[in-house]
Amino acid sequence: MLQNVRDKMKGTLVATVVMLFIVGPLVLTGVGSGGFLGSVAGTDAANVDGKNITHTEVRRAVYRRRQQLLAQQNVDESADYLKEENLRGPILNNLTERAALLVSAESAGIGAAESLVGGDILKQEVFHVDGKFDAQTYRRLLANSGYTPATYKVLMAEDFILRQQSQGLSLSAFTTEQEIDSLVALVRQKRSFSAIKLDAQKFKEQVSVADEEVSEYYEKNAARFIERERVSIEYVELTLTELEKEQEANDDEVRLRFDEDVANFVPEITHEISHLLVESKDGVDQASVIAEITAKLGAGEDFMALVSEYSDDSGTKALGGSLGVLTSGIFPEAFEDAAYKLEQGEVSEPVSTDAGIHFIKLDKKTTTEVPAFEERKLAIERLIKEEKAQELYGSMVDQLLEVDSTEDDLAGLAESLGLTVKTSGMFGKAFGPGIASNAQVRNAAFSDDALVEGLISADEVGDYQTVAFKVLKHEPEHTKDLSEVKSLIQRTLEREKLAALMGENADALIASISEAGAVAKTLAEEMGYEYSLHDLVERAAAGIDTAVMGKAFSMGKGERASVADRAGNHYVLEVSAISLGGRDAMPEQQLSGLVAQVKVQGSNFESSAYQAEVVENADIEIY
Repeated sequence: MLQNVRDKMKGTLVATVVMLFIVGPLVLTGVGSGGFLGSVAGTDAANVDGKNITHTEVRRAVYRRRQQLLAQQNVDESADYLKEENLRGPILNNLTERAALLVSAESAGIGAAESLVGGDILKQEVFHVDGKFDAQTYRRLLANSGYTPATYKVLMAEDFILRQQSQGLSLSAFTTEQEIDSLVALVRQKRSFSAIKLDAQKFKEQVSVADEEVSEYYEKNAARFIERERVSIEYVELTLTELEKEQEANDDEVRLRFDEDVANFVPEITHEISHLLVESKDGVDQASVIAEITAKLGAGEDFMALVSEYSDDSGTKALGGSLGVLTSGIFPEAFEDAAYKLEQGEVSEPVSTDAGIHFIKLDKKTTTEVPAFEERKLAIERLIKEEKAQELYGSMVDQLLEVDSTEDDLAGLAESLGLTVKTSGMFGKAFGPGIASNAQVRNAAFSDDALVEGLISADEVGDYQTVAFKVLKHEPEHTKDLSEVKSLIQRTLEREKLAALMGENADALIASISEAGAVAKTLAEEMGYEYSLHDLVERAAAGIDTAVMGKAFSMGKGERASVADRAGNHYVLEVSAISLGGRDAMPEQQLSGLVAQVKVQGSNFESSAYQAEVVENADIEIY
């Protein structure tokens, strides 16, 4: 299959690498970036080559994706794209693609040892507190995402398998010398061309726009001048953050809280471990290797040195086999049982798991002690202030949310709560500055109660954030008056007329050169145009407009054409010579970079093509 894929994508690769080299590096996506499969859109669950996708998996993935989208700024929670029925189709598509790739990888013999997956989980910084894996944080974050430790380990094992599959495809990618030569020839190509510049400034005086033309444009394009509905509000805002700044925690309160913590303190025992893994390999007598390691350990040889010499766990080998803090439920039962029985500095007997044979060392056994008062003082002060602020917030927010909506005295409400009345700028339904960047505020501001009735509205618009407001100014949607947009239309028509005039002159100039056989330089001088000749320049040559360069390198030898730059000037170009580049003319560093880029791009093409081929051939059944 892979050779089939490679044969199909070679031509596309060459063109793409040239573009990347000229334009600059882009972020490349790997496996999983394909488009929608129409056959699975809008369904609830599926079976892919015998691998089930459960309703629970779909619901969990939909929930997780929705939370990710809601975490972005300026998100309207009522938007159609956030609705479950609109998220489910794309999510199920991604899950079927993933399942197809997993089945393909597993059928090729790719697997994930439980101990290696556990090691990966321990290294994930999102579960770390003060630089170390924290079991409580681990379980809390999993629960928030709808996972248990067991289901999360399955997910991580699948990710591990897919990474191995992707890496295997990457390592198998190759590029021929002929392909490199062809790319160098294109990238280092040089061209000779002449350019006649038609200066926009010299044509501007020939352009005029009558009032009748402005009026006609205004009438035909009225939709362009619609000003969307906008409002501004005056408001008071209550946030926990601001309340915390006003709170205090005296020494007696801090000391009392510390004493309570000490009375409830339960020591925690942590086990920091390392391991040496010996996998089962063809042609290797695993038993003799185990016996050799056991003998060396018995002779007192250094464990880290033995890890460096013998361990097959590439992820921990460079770290002396370190797995960090042992957490129940991460590793296989036999592994954990052996580790918990060790004393500090002790190495276990060989332990067998599905990953292979382990030698486990207890590097450090720590029992937490009651912290000193000075170590905890600042943290306790912050906690007390936060608790006071939360209590105060609760009472104040009740007053805001219970505000009499017929009341129009926002200043009186602010004064009673010790808050300040603020005023927003004008904003629309889709977005706004400051407080109006919150979608809930915008939705409430454009409600009938606020706009029609003019009532005060109070809403919780975020975590510990409540806003009470009334509309200060309302501008309904309307078409701007001609007087407001006249100068804009005038400039637009002038640009359009100038571009058309210069295009006509450029075309006439090309016709004169082609039909009369005139010499371009002589004709340019006669007509008062600027003439320049660029001899064998590269694509990135300095001092030449990018639009001119792009056009010149898209033309054939002997071809004439015109192009406009950003300033509105027009150029008539004629290509007289094309010279292909060679490796000798390319600096070694640049050549190495090109070769590396070709390999990366080839790897990505192969991964994407392989993914498409696997999904296309998969037996996908939708329920």
